[in-house]
Amino acid sequence: GRMIGLVFLIPFIYFYTRGQISKQLLPRCIMMFLLGALQGTIGWYMVSSGLAENIRVSHLRLALHLGTAFITFGFIFYVLLKEIYSTDINYDKKNFSFSIPLIMLILIFCQIIMGALVAGLHAGYIYNTWPKMEDQWVADAVPFSWQKEGWSSIFNNIVMVQFMHRMLAYLVAILVTGWWLLQKRKYTDQLAQLRTSNLLMTAVVIQVALGIFTLLAHVPVWMGVLHQAMAFVLFASAIYLNFMHRFKTV
Repeated sequence: GRMIGLVFLIPFIYFYTRGQISKQLLPRCIMMFLLGALQGTIGWYMVSSGLAENIRVSHLRLALHLGTAFITFGFIFYVLLKEIYSTDINYDKKNFSFSIPLIMLILIFCQIIMGALVAGLHAGYIYNTWPKMEDQWVADAVPFSWQKEGWSSIFNNIVMVQFMHRMLAYLVAILVTGWWLLQKRKYTDQLAQLRTSNLLMTAVVIQVALGIFTLLAHVPVWMGVLHQAMAFVLFASAIYLNFMHRFKTV
């Protein structure tokens, strides 16, 4: 974490003193640094809940730490896209709205947070079957935990957390597939829109498959890491889609 800060800060100071950072880019770079500092602070906050005496940390703090990591990554990636396409895009006010791409991005982010809760609670070690939870579509423990714990069960109950992670995965997959089919019919001659939709669809298929195989294999560490790494690809694909939806290439 400290190395990442130095890798950012040293080149930033160098290029800033040489006047090679534009006025538009400067506040974005400062925001990147602040997000990185926030991520480090939350990392300390997470570790303080465990690790010193044992190898477990609060699953809620773990989810918060992962969430800020994705927010930081997403902001950097969005700035990068604006720099790459700075001379090739026009702002499209009609598309900057609470649109389907934005809804998909938010749901993907929520799904990633649920994944962190699954990891923190070790919820991947139960109900290692798919598509059913053992021999039930909805395990009896799901409604029981809801009746007993209410909303808190979504974040703290091991069975409910796995169930929500499954359901959100289905919802994301359905929305992305519907969007992909719609774009294939609507933008048959616009390669940029088709490319971003194809990229997101491919990422969803791979991530869903990884999630299923990881569950069936009782979550070996390497598969869990690969599943989390693919979440970054999926998240980046959703940001790319939103970027292309907000701006029109020229």
